[in-house]
Amino acid sequence: MASLLQRVLGGCQAQKGEQTVEHAEGGIKELDVQVMVSLVDDGCLGPDWDRKAHLHLDFSDKRFRLSTFKPRDFQWARPEKKGGERATGERYVRVDKLHSLNLDDNDLTNAVFENSIICAKDPKDNSKDMTWFRSLRILRMRNNRLTDTPLIQLPRLKELYLSGNSIEGIPPLGLLPVLEVLDLSRNKIKTLSEDNLKAENILQHLQVFDLSSNQIGSDQAGPNFRPSEFLDVMMCLGKTKGLTSVQLQDNPFCLYFSEYQLVVARFVKDLQRLDDLHFGRDPGLRETLRAQSDSIFGVDESKVKDRMKDMDESYELRKKLCEKSAPYVASPKTPSGADGAKSPKPKSGGARAARAQDTKDVKLKYLIEQLDSVLEEPANASSSVREVLAGANAVAESGDTLSIFKGVVDRAERMEMVATFVQQIVTIAERHKDTRTLLIRTLARFCCVPDYHMSDLCLAALGSMAKNEDTMNDVLEVVEEVILPPLSDMQLEDKRCGNIIIGLSNFNCDMLAGKLKNVLPQLCEFTVANRTHLERNGGGPDVLMLQIALSKLMLTLVQDPTNANMLLNDHKDIISAMTKDVMSKDHFLSTDHFTNYVTWTKTLQMLVKNVTESAKKDCLKLWVKNKLHTELALRISDVIGSGKKETEDLGFVVCKKVAAALDIIFVMMERDEVLESLLDSSRPEATLVPNMLRMAAEEVCDPVVLGACLRGLNIVLHSSKGEMFLEDIVAKLKLKESNCILPYIDRKKFKDLYTLSEKHYAYSDTEQENRTGGFPSVPDLNGVTNPIAHDTMAAIVEFLHTFSELTFSEPKDKKLCEEVAEKLDKEGRDTKLFKLLEVPSDQVSKAVLTCLGKMDATELDDEDIGILLSLLKPESVARAEKLLSEAIQKLQKIVLESDSLRSRYAPLVLKKVFEILTNNAKRKTYGNKEQEESKRALSDKAVTFLSVAGSAEYAILRKYLRNKEYVGTFNEVLYYEQNENSYDTGDVCVELTWTGRHIPYLFLCMSSDLALNAYRKQAFRVFARVADVVAGVPLGLSGYR
Repeated sequence: MASLLQRVLGGCQAQKGEQTVEHAEGGIKELDVQVMVSLVDDGCLGPDWDRKAHLHLDFSDKRFRLSTFKPRDFQWARPEKKGGERATGERYVRVDKLHSLNLDDNDLTNAVFENSIICAKDPKDNSKDMTWFRSLRILRMRNNRLTDTPLIQLPRLKELYLSGNSIEGIPPLGLLPVLEVLDLSRNKIKTLSEDNLKAENILQHLQVFDLSSNQIGSDQAGPNFRPSEFLDVMMCLGKTKGLTSVQLQDNPFCLYFSEYQLVVARFVKDLQRLDDLHFGRDPGLRETLRAQSDSIFGVDESKVKDRMKDMDESYELRKKLCEKSAPYVASPKTPSGADGAKSPKPKSGGARAARAQDTKDVKLKYLIEQLDSVLEEPANASSSVREVLAGANAVAESGDTLSIFKGVVDRAERMEMVATFVQQIVTIAERHKDTRTLLIRTLARFCCVPDYHMSDLCLAALGSMAKNEDTMNDVLEVVEEVILPPLSDMQLEDKRCGNIIIGLSNFNCDMLAGKLKNVLPQLCEFTVANRTHLERNGGGPDVLMLQIALSKLMLTLVQDPTNANMLLNDHKDIISAMTKDVMSKDHFLSTDHFTNYVTWTKTLQMLVKNVTESAKKDCLKLWVKNKLHTELALRISDVIGSGKKETEDLGFVVCKKVAAALDIIFVMMERDEVLESLLDSSRPEATLVPNMLRMAAEEVCDPVVLGACLRGLNIVLHSSKGEMFLEDIVAKLKLKESNCILPYIDRKKFKDLYTLSEKHYAYSDTEQENRTGGFPSVPDLNGVTNPIAHDTMAAIVEFLHTFSELTFSEPKDKKLCEEVAEKLDKEGRDTKLFKLLEVPSDQVSKAVLTCLGKMDATELDDEDIGILLSLLKPESVARAEKLLSEAIQKLQKIVLESDSLRSRYAPLVLKKVFEILTNNAKRKTYGNKEQEESKRALSDKAVTFLSVAGSAEYAILRKYLRNKEYVGTFNEVLYYEQNENSYDTGDVCVELTWTGRHIPYLFLCMSSDLALNAYRKQAFRVFARVADVVAGVPLGLSGYR
């Protein structure tokens, strides 16, 4: 059968009054009967266009610029009877046998192919699954104006081409069960999720998957798409047996994670083409890629995901480096083919195109060559890296830092070289663990080069490595030995000094505090000098940035109690200066910047927390004498205008300062005279509580202010004067009625909370413009990563918990609390709180677990238990000991004490607890008393859980405690307790569990590769346990020793 249009090539015109078919500027915008008739008149299609069933339709000719595909005077349909024309005179074009439809190069803005919209149904046809385009196999809609995620429900479609649009999401593939080709290249897709590919059977037939030239991994995509998420997607795609072509190049993610091709080649088994690589032309290339993948990610498939999670942080660093110098980024070379010939390589941005002819004269280029050789020939890693370190030492010792750029004149090229050099170091450090220490020292040495962002990027790389447990100690060692000592001889005007201070301030590593002790006097001196300069002369962004960096370093410094006491005793001028700035009316009311003010208040709070008790009393006494709380309370009254202003009218800067001022007042409320003055209605500062209530009761309160107000109201309610304010708090916040607070953790106000938190987080002193608009839609709870939202949600949870735990002497007050708690229960407080456990925040989860308190296991469903289980993350033992302890304790109560849940979930919980116990034991905490104690507390919770699970009451679980996979775990816990804990640290008595009552397991601890030292207490405990078992001492009596 003839097609509707035989590629109309132009030249044909049809009369329509005095106009032609081409009367519409730019081409035909809409199909109607008159247009079709005019094309018939000019011989472009046959007269039976409205009677025949068509196999192919092509509207891609330049004459068409269709803005809609729904015709005006006729319908796409399957006619009721032969002839196609109804009694009403309407015309129907048969498309029920249509195989291909070409709509390329039009102006379509939506692509909805679904029964109820574009596929008009015969009114007399009651078929529920009938689609007028039911036979369509190929759909082309390239180079249109599609923006929304297409809704295409075509059950027989095999090929879908949507490239060259502005689509931001992947179509629902579950509606396309036999799809073989999916081309989404050259769009604006920002995310790629495993959820896109989970629908049943959607991966059975896919052969070509093209997502090239999109925006996956861009800043607009948010922080969620990282190497670990990419791995999930590739593992899902790997289930498709016929997938032969994957195109992902020219996405930002591929630039930041250059190993992505190795991941694809590893998991997509039948791959023939990957980007520009053709495996059919080079049969050995696929195996070579997989071999290199094994060397980087490991051979064990089960551990690849852990390796990917480790790479997530370095991915963020690579991203920053690429943003510094996007054109000059080195990518790892594609490995050689099986025959030794070099396979095509991804573009590296020209990094290797400008190699020096004499590398001995151009030192940085020579060092880049050496690092290139490591990427090409991993066997040479150690010698090449040592040579690079030798070069770094020579540069640092000579002092002639510009000599490394000799022979390269162009400034942009020098900056590109620096970015490439640092990224190479980061990449090699990830791949070759044995070279990490040398590479970290190399970065530290090059911190002496202040030009072309060398020191900035080196410090950024070290900061990222400091967040990784495997490299943190090495980084802190070079900071102490290499980076900090030169500060003693530097002046603040020295560019190197400023770069080091700014770089260290971005480390965000608590352990850095102990290393700053030796430069505390210099930091104090720099802070005073820079502050004086700002007061006298003002300053531009550079001076402000340096002051912010110094204040952040002071905050880091006082996190160490020794530093805090030293600062308070020997540098009181700094404390006075900070207090003066916090009290300053000009600083508080200024809308120019906020970071210094907020950081100073946090520093003062941390100082009071970490000094000795006597020093704390003296400090608070001095603040009370200077009426710090009174001044701050009055400042808050000034800015909110006695009830005339809403917090949203104050602006982000003022809101941040109000919250910071409230937090420092709360610290001072530990002193009775401060609390009494703030609650005494005759005092000027007594406006504080009414102001907090008014702000918290707003329709939508700023989240930073809301969190601070709720923390303050909690303090008031728990104080001896709490009864005075209970009724007022309940009334103003409508806790017995509609409730102003609970909706913030529900969908009613959660959108406002999240959006404002995102705007707060994006707002900075140095970039205040164009940072508070264009935010993505509100994610599900498991996608809320904003720390401001976390802080506010935790404050809300703690405030709601107050009414379940408060007890007052007056019966009416007690009754009021019970009424509020009952009202919260009716509004589904516990259900809403349980959902908050999905939020990826230890702070929120801990607050929720504390608040939930007495949970009835019979009311929990599988989803609820799954949420609780998701909190047991063995990899987070170093940062979430308290949360893990709470979760283990809660699961012990729910899972073990419920008959229905015990058999279903206990084995999985036991496995998780063993993994947490093992990972916790392996933590390197020797000599750090604070870390050792928090580590032991978590281990105690885990051992308690295992002991209870092995008791006679739950004897049915004992078989799981003797699982063979736990043999090595049992040995490891004792071995690492012996080697990673100080001798006087409390015991982790895992041998007192049912697992430890098995003699073969106990003997294994003395004979395995991880054999215990016979002279250490762990071995003595093991032998004592053997004696207990042989003597028949009951399980519960082992503690008599």
